[in-house]
Amino acid sequence: PDSQALKENAKSPPPTTLSSPPTTEAPKPARPRRPRPPAILPSDRPYQCKDCGKRFVYRSKLATHQWTHCAERPYKCPDCPKSFSYPSKLAAHRRTHTGERPYPCPLCPKRFGHRSKLAAHQWIHTPERPYKCADCPKSFCYPSKLAAHRRTHTGQRPYPCTRCGKSFCYPSKLAAHQQIHAAAAAGRPYPCMRCSKSFRQLRNLTLHQRVHEDGDECG
Repeated sequence: PDSQALKENAKSPPPTTLSSPPTTEAPKPARPRRPRPPAILPSDRPYQCKDCGKRFVYRSKLATHQWTHCAERPYKCPDCPKSFSYPSKLAAHRRTHTGERPYPCPLCPKRFGHRSKLAAHQWIHTPERPYKCADCPKSFCYPSKLAAHRRTHTGQRPYPCTRCGKSFCYPSKLAAHQQIHAAAAAGRPYPCMRCSKSFRQLRNLTLHQRVHEDGDECG
């Protein structure tokens, strides 16, 4: 009888196990893009550095920035009076003298000496320019860029030179102008006619002028 029972058990199909239906997880919703902060216009930056003309929204930010003019700068440029706190800053600055441009734009043939210059340039490839100038056909990605451009029509010059009183539309133009005073103090007889930088040796001026070959602003 035991052998008969074993034969019957061998013929019977294995017990079925109930499997739970496959679960389908709902796709995770896409994370919403963080909105861009509103652009800060120059009129919203009431605290201005007397040494370089840069403006700030808060007095505490100005105080922190002013340490950049007082801190020890042991890394000196051999081609101009500038000095820097870190060797990496000096290396980046020296590209303005050598014309080296290690940062290429992936969308056009232009190259840049500073990563920040490349980032600023890439906005020209952005099709969206909703901020249009009322006085000319130009349009811009940000209201702050439009506000800066409008000064070319209004003649507003909010960035004065603390040495001679001359004023400028852009902080970059003020910085270039201040190089004239630095050059006079350092006795550099070879000036660049595009950005007011000057050099002790003619070969350094020739190398520097490569920065302007594509119409770029030197840093």
